[in-house]
Amino acid sequence: MTDHSDEIAQLSKTRTFFFLGAVLVGGTTLLKATDIFSAGFLPPWLGGILVLLLIGAALRISVKIDKLQRQQD
Repeated sequence: MTDHSDEIAQLSKTRTFFFLGAVLVGGTTLLKATDIFSAGFLPPWLGGILVLLLIGAALRISVKIDKLQRQQD
C-alpha cells in the first residue's frame, strides 16, 4: 500500500484554512448585512457566494482525504 500520510496532512491543513476563511468571510458579511459593521470590502451577496465556494472546496477536500485514507488501509 502507498503511504499518503504527508498528502493527507497537507490536505487537512488546507481544509482547515478554507473552513476558517469561510467563517471569517461569513461573519464579516453577516455583520455588514445587519449594519453592525460597515467596513467590509465585499457586498453581502458576493460574500455569501464566496462562503459557499470555500465550504464547497473544503468538503471536496474532505472527500479526497477519505479516499486516500481508504486506499491506505
